[in-house]
This record gives sequence, C-alpha cells and structure tokens, in this order.
Amino acid sequence: IVECHRMRFFRVFDLNGNYLRTIARNGNGPEEYKTFFGSAFESDKGIVSVLERNMIKRYNTNGDYIGSIQLDGSDSRYYKNLEYLGNDLYKLDASLNDSLQLMIFDADGKVVNTAFAGVAFTQIYGEISLTVPPSTAYGNDRFMVLSIRNDTIYQVDRNLDKSIAYLIDCGKYDY
Repeated sequence: IVECHRMRFFRVFDLNGNYLRTIARNGNGPEEYKTFFGSAFESDKGIVSVLERNMIKRYNTNGDYIGSIQLDGSDSRYYKNLEYLGNDLYKLDASLNDSLQLMIFDADGKVVNTAFAGVAFTQIYGEISLTVPPSTAYGNDRFMVLSIRNDTIYQVDRNLDKSIAYLIDCGKYDY
C-alpha cells in the first residue's frame, strides 16, 4: 500500500511490485472520508485506516468500507499522525491549544493511555511569528518526540513511558 496524502488515495501493489488497484473513497458519504489527517496500514489484517477529524474510517485492500471507529474526547482536539500499533491499538498525536499529547486508542475508540509530548515553540521575528509544534516519528516499536523548545529528543515506548534518547548541543546557537 502506498499513500498519496495530497490527492487522498492509496495504490495497492502485490509483493512483486505490480499495480493492482487504487483505493479512493474521498467524498461526503457515510462510507467515504472527507478529511484526511493521516493513515495507517493494519498489516496483520490487510486494512487501510484513514484518520478524519474525530474518527478512523477503515477499508480492506479492495477498497470496501469495513467500518468506523469514533474517537472518545475528540471534540476540541486536532488529531494527526495515525499509527497502527497492532493488537487493535492506534497512536495519535493530539493537539490542544499549544500542547501536544500522544494518545493510544483501542478499536472501540476508547482512550487507553496518554502522555504529554510538549508545547509549541513560538519565535517572533519583527512582525512575523513562527510557531513550531513538537513532532513525532514512529519506528522500531517506539516514538521519537522532538520539541524545538529544548535540546532533548525523547523516546516513548508503547506504554508511553518517556526517556531521553538524545541530547542536542547547539553550541553558541539558539534553538
């Protein structure tokens, strides 16, 4: 599965790299996705998950709609960076005001765990204001969290236990 985030579709290929089909379900219908804040491939089930504002819509690799997961507590949060963790668990980055939390949801949309990731860094240059939120990346069964506000990259495991991964020495330079 290859995602085209900008155009909101997926290309499905076989194990030899041969093109099989395109999954494009964007629209306003109940089995379609209107917004596209991220996606994940549930490789253990062959399911493509698409993150909308407050729900995850799921499709099989033929493009058939399987169902939706309504997310708890999502009315005022902005979700992004959907990751499927296996065992019917999903990780999302949840922004509220200037702070970022890592949130783990189960297949029923219930919050299993949360961890504070950081606060957005704002720098003002004359009349221009630049705000950079913390960012996360998932790999090797852990999340890396970078906040420009400090000199530390944290690693967060699946239980959302945080520890220092790297310390950055900026020398004489500011953030």
